[in-house]
Amino acid sequence: MFEFLENSLYNEKKVKELISVEKKLLNSPQHSDENADSSVAEMFLNYALLEFKRAKVLKEIDQTLQDGNKELFLKLTEELKKIS
Repeated sequence: MFEFLENSLYNEKKVKELISVEKKLLNSPQHSDENADSSVAEMFLNYALLEFKRAKVLKEIDQTLQDGNKELFLKLTEELKKIS
């Protein structure tokens, strides 16, 4: 259940971020298609990297729960907060 809530809150946050980025792109002057493509590619790569890091940390958190390592669990949850 907590995973569902976490994913719902995370997805809501990401949707708001994407809407914000879209508004900025629509309101910004378009210098060229190349610049726009470059910006979109950079945003996509940044998003993919964050998703990769988030998935990795979540997997590590699951492992710490199985191992019962409270100290590492707390460290990883703080790292997850910074990523998300």
